Parts: sequence; C-alpha cells; structure tokens
Amino acid sequence: MSTGRRVTLESATGTADQGESRNRRLLDRAQQGWVGSFTQRFIELRLLDLIYQVSAVAFVAYIPLILALSVLFTGGQSAIAEQLVTRFGLTGAAAQTVRQLLDKQTQGVYWLGLIIVLWSAFSLGRKISRAYTDIWGVPRLRFAQQWRAAVWLLIQIAMMVSVAALRGTWRSGDAAELVLFILATVTVWWLAEFAAQFVLTGGQVPRNRLAIAAAIVTVGRFGIGLWSVYFLAESLANQASSYGPIGVVFAFFTFLVATTSVLLVGTLLASCLAGHDTTPPGPEE
Repeated sequence: MSTGRRVTLESATGTADQGESRNRRLLDRAQQGWVGSFTQRFIELRLLDLIYQVSAVAFVAYIPLILALSVLFTGGQSAIAEQLVTRFGLTGAAAQTVRQLLDKQTQGVYWLGLIIVLWSAFSLGRKISRAYTDIWGVPRLRFAQQWRAAVWLLIQIAMMVSVAALRGTWRSGDAAELVLFILATVTVWWLAEFAAQFVLTGGQVPRNRLAIAAAIVTVGRFGIGLWSVYFLAESLANQASSYGPIGVVFAFFTFLVATTSVLLVGTLLASCLAGHDTTPPGPEE
C-alpha cells in the first residue's frame, strides 16, 4: 500500500473515531440530563402500560360508583347526567344518550354491589400509590398504611364536589368572575394533588418536590379541561349519535386515560427535574 493511501486511510479512521467519540459524549450528556433521565425512567417503569392499567381500574370503579351514588342520593334521577349535559353543551341524541346511561330507575341499592364498588375505588387508590412511590423512588406503603388509599378517595371526592360547586356559582360569563373561577379551581386542583401525593407516598417525598409535581399536574389538568370543552364534547356528541351508550363509555374511558397520563407523566417529569434516589419497585401485590 502506498504512503498516500495509508495516510488517507488513517485520516479517515481518525475522523470516524472522533465522530463516534463526539456522539458518545453527546449521548452521555443527554442521559445525564433530565430528558435522558425521563426517557430512561419512562421505559424502566413501563409507564405506558401503567397508565392503561390505572385507567382500566378507574373505569371499573368510577362508572358503577357514579350510578350507585346517583341512586342513593337522588332516587335514581342522576344529577350527574345533567351536569355532564350542561358542561359539554350536549343536545339531541347525545344528551339523551347520556341521560339514558346514567339515569337508571331502580327500587333500591344492592348493598353488596355497593361494597364491591367502594372496594374497587379503594383498590384504585392503592394502585396509584404504588405508581407514585415507584416514580419517586421511595419504598411502597406497608400493609398497615393502606388506609391512606381511603383518605385519597375522600380527597378526590372533595375535589370533585368543590370544583362542581365553583362551576355552579359561575354562570354569568363575567370576565372578572371567570378569572376568579379559574384561580379558585387551579388552587383546588393544586391542593388536592399535593395532598394526594403526600398521603399516597406516606410523607417520604420532600414537600417542595411534591409542590412541583402538583403544579405540573395542575397545568396538565387545565389543559385537559380545555381539551374536554373544545374537542371531547364534540367527540362525545358524535360517538353518542353513532354508537349510543357505548360511544359515551368510550369517550369517558378516553378522558380517564388522558387524566391518568397527566397524573403519572407529570409526576415523573417533576421527579426527573427535582432529582430522586432510585429505589427498585417493590413486588406486585
């Protein structure tokens, strides 16, 4: 091989090595930053599968619970159906389908079924607790601490009632009242999420980190609120008209998936931004 060719080959090899070294440094730098940490943790936690699992448990718990509470406190005439119709501005077939789905006349409540529904809601709290503790990298709650899932359920009910009350007081369309309504709603969401994460992680996560997570989740909730008004309402109306009650159920499950995604992805983002001590997830219960 001639000297000129040897020099050219060595030069090309050196350039390739330099390019590979530079790419490796860029990859290492990306993995050390919050973007790389977020991606790695997202894969390790199988967060996409976890989102669908939590959404499925929430779906099983929420719809029967809504129906049971409607019968218990309204004699079968669901005020929740009317709230959904009013909130999304549903008319015609879509509104009628929602009323048919939620307005169920019955002679009473099957108490065994109600207990099963409440246990499903309690199990949902435990499932989210395991997700939060795994995301923050702290030990899962012990069996003696499982009562925290019931506290979480009460927090969620209080949040929904508070937001519904705020929405009911604001109907005039006045700009100043709208701003106050948004601020009050955002405050309720932030407090509820902060309290929920504090309860479900057993107070093992520093409060400043929980505050960041609650803020990110609140922003996500606000985005879901806008999406539900401008896009989900139209989708719900179209699916209700095309598929009947099953269309409403599918739209509701889509809403649960979006909400669960905000909760878990927002918390993971806060964990990566604030830093955390990684602890391997505990065994599945």
